[in-house]
Amino acid sequence: MGETVFGDVGGRLTGPDLKDVSQRKDREWLVAFMMNPKAVIDGGDAYARKIFEESRNIPMPILPGMTRQRCEKLLDLIEAESKLEESQFRGLQISNKPFTEAD
Repeated sequence: MGETVFGDVGGRLTGPDLKDVSQRKDREWLVAFMMNPKAVIDGGDAYARKIFEESRNIPMPILPGMTRQRCEKLLDLIEAESKLEESQFRGLQISNKPFTEAD
């Protein structure tokens, strides 16, 4: 497996650190960004632009099958993880290969 190419809860990698992300932006913004980050960046949103630039101009991909419900579930997980002293996923290697139907 390759290593993760996105941020995780509790440490910055390529993307932003997701710990306490819901304290930085509201859910509507987060859902819109998760569903179509390019549209938010291209729409001139200053925070999205900052994330993009801090991520070495590597945009978060638009994930196939991403729905509002999935975004909400991911945000619930991120909020729960943010409350932990150490993430339950710390040290987990995540593939940087494209998602499959099984994912």
